[in-house]
Amino acid sequence: MEALLSQEERAAISSAASHNDLLSDSLETTLDLLIADNKRSIVQLDDEIIHVQNILDGRRNQRMNHIAHIRQYQTLLAPHRTLPVDLLEEIFVRCSPQNAIIPYQTPQTPWTLIQVCSKWRQVALALPTLWSNIKMQYYPRESLSACLRNGIRLMGMLFSRSANLPVSLDAAIRVTSDVDDYACEFDQLLVSNAARLRHFQFSGSPSCITSFISLPPSSMQSLHTLVLNQIEFPGTTPFFRGNIQNNTGFQVAVPPATSLFDMPFPKLKDLALAHFSMDSDVIYDILSRCTSLVNCELRLIAHPGQLVRYNRMSTLSKLKKMEVWTTGPLIGFQWIQRLILSDLIDFNFNFFGLSTPDTWPSAWTPALIRSGHLQNLVLRIFVSQLDLEEILAASPLLLNLEISDGMPISEALLHRMSHGELVPKLSSLTCRVENINSLPAHLDMLENRSKINDVTQIEKVTFRVDNHRHRVVGGAVMDRILRLITEGQDIRLLP
Repeated sequence: MEALLSQEERAAISSAASHNDLLSDSLETTLDLLIADNKRSIVQLDDEIIHVQNILDGRRNQRMNHIAHIRQYQTLLAPHRTLPVDLLEEIFVRCSPQNAIIPYQTPQTPWTLIQVCSKWRQVALALPTLWSNIKMQYYPRESLSACLRNGIRLMGMLFSRSANLPVSLDAAIRVTSDVDDYACEFDQLLVSNAARLRHFQFSGSPSCITSFISLPPSSMQSLHTLVLNQIEFPGTTPFFRGNIQNNTGFQVAVPPATSLFDMPFPKLKDLALAHFSMDSDVIYDILSRCTSLVNCELRLIAHPGQLVRYNRMSTLSKLKKMEVWTTGPLIGFQWIQRLILSDLIDFNFNFFGLSTPDTWPSAWTPALIRSGHLQNLVLRIFVSQLDLEEILAASPLLLNLEISDGMPISEALLHRMSHGELVPKLSSLTCRVENINSLPAHLDMLENRSKINDVTQIEKVTFRVDNHRHRVVGGAVMDRILRLITEGQDIRLLP
């Protein structure tokens, strides 16, 4: 309709729009007609847009269908569909993590493998290796009852799926009294599969393992590794201080609980007792039974026992690594002097006494050096110069030495070290120095060793400086340190 307007009408409408001029009655009527005509055009265009949009949507859907068909056909032609089952099994094993985690976590293998297709599900469920390493964690919360019930049933399924393979189980379960029935169900599941457990690590409520630890040793013939951590037996109190207030101990009275010694200790290759408070007689009896032990980690407090029981010697001929962490009195570890460790390579003793500092007992030294194979030694305890000299003289294969809490190394020992008479193969050293003035003797030792062909250069050195008033390194000493660093040695000064 706009095309039918005369030049005068167009000019009048333009002038009214620009200058707010009054319109004649006839021109107002014309504008009403123009508005109605444009509304009709909009309605018509809206209808056309809907029609075109429907066509566009249809075309897009057709395009997506073609893409889906292409992917389907490409999948049918994919090389992995022709892989034999044994190769597919090998791929599944290599792409899976160490543990099948309970509660079930969808984004992780091996759970994702059973959701790809029916063939993969069939292959994965029939592959025992995927289900023989289990990690289970449950903590108190509102939905614990239902979750724990489902988790125990799922764990039973994994035991079944792992066929006759040895099983590794890492379980952390803390239950309340209202779900004790499920704790018993978990315990019975352990009992029924005890013969297949090779590695067992547990922390949490003792009601979950009561029957299991009461089994005779013949029921656990495959058990090689046992780790008991933070067992919350009733009536115990925290024994650690400082940064770990919430850990509780497990009190074992003398005479020890019979069920504890029914465990198959002679078969264990790895033993870890963490966050326990135990009688020293019990610890010694446990270790003396572990005749196949290779690695031992004790994080506990040992209470003094009946020392008469230490008159007998115990040989751990296969033990290579022993690690001890304690805040308790050293008298609870007197059994160390009764151990014959003929193949010891790695020894780590960490004493964090809460009262007056204690000293490494000289009677323990023979047990430490008897093997002559020691390669790694960490003693976070005060060690006398005589004991240190005896230890170093009997450890020609020592590679790493950390004695940051003992006496500073005397100049006499440094001199013997500088010529390779002591620890000729040492490559890492952490030691204490009284102040910066003590550093030149240590630097002399480092420089002299670097000049001798048959003596290993100590590449990594950490000095812990005692005297707070003498930690500013002088120019000459700093120059020597910087020169040694440029020659390839890693030297650090720590408070």
